[in-house]
Amino acid sequence: MAYARVTSVVFPAQDVAEGERILLELNDIADQQEGHILGMVLRSVVNPLQYLRISLWQDRRFADHVSTTDHVVALRARLNLLTIDGHHREDSFEFVGDLARLRVNLPPTMGSEAR
Repeated sequence: MAYARVTSVVFPAQDVAEGERILLELNDIADQQEGHILGMVLRSVVNPLQYLRISLWQDRRFADHVSTTDHVVALRARLNLLTIDGHHREDSFEFVGDLARLRVNLPPTMGSEAR
């Protein structure tokens, strides 16, 4: 069953650039792993210090495997240090419905902007 990891963080203003860089690097690493389906990093339009990272996997085994590599553990530790106390949350979810119906419909002009 498809499995998602969701990370929500809020950074102090002075650490936003580094925090965003780490989230994007974690996303890039996931993109290269077997079993990874989709990943994205989102910034809140209400609070530009808040970010959400969503990573969708074929199943939990794939997600667990990549999360234990030394480089990912180091990046996540750095992310924890940058996050405002009490504003780092990680959750896991199972995909509901038919994964075959998952679509990404980006206009051709958005393909490079979306990354």
